[in-house]
Amino acid sequence: FEVPKAPPARVVHVASGSSLEQDGLRAGDTFVKVEGKDVETSEDVDAAIGAAVEAAGDAATKVRAEVLRENGETAVVDLSI
Repeated sequence: FEVPKAPPARVVHVASGSSLEQDGLRAGDTFVKVEGKDVETSEDVDAAIGAAVEAAGDAATKVRAEVLRENGETAVVDLSI
């Protein structure tokens, strides 16, 4: 009996003109790390971003993410939260 692996945390859509687009996030990117922590699923990404926001308190914050592009290259993006 094998438990199916959760799908990767892949970005499906980034709204044109959005802060995420301005930060460099692209549709097709797959999250690899958030704030230096390995992530595999969208739940992992949500938890890591939530922890970073909670740690920042009321201060505006950016969350650093490493993503794998569709062309196989990695990129680091600082996401405005």
